[in-house]
Amino acid sequence: MTVPIAVLPQKEGDIIRPFRLDIGEDIRMLLRPDAELKELRNALRRYAHSAQYLQALSQDDSMRHEINGEPAQA
Repeated sequence: MTVPIAVLPQKEGDIIRPFRLDIGEDIRMLLRPDAELKELRNALRRYAHSAQYLQALSQDDSMRHEINGEPAQA
């Protein structure tokens, strides 16, 4: 990454915020030029299928977020 991505936790204990659908393209734009797209896809898949992410997504007041951490528009 060339800059931190606000929607992702930066340290242990940070809130898990579900990201909006198709956010991978926005994140891809922030990758270092030598980064592998396959690695990004695998990392996003692992993160989005983690127990913590799925629990955050299943909450009644859950909402998806943009790359900057702000709530996504419905």
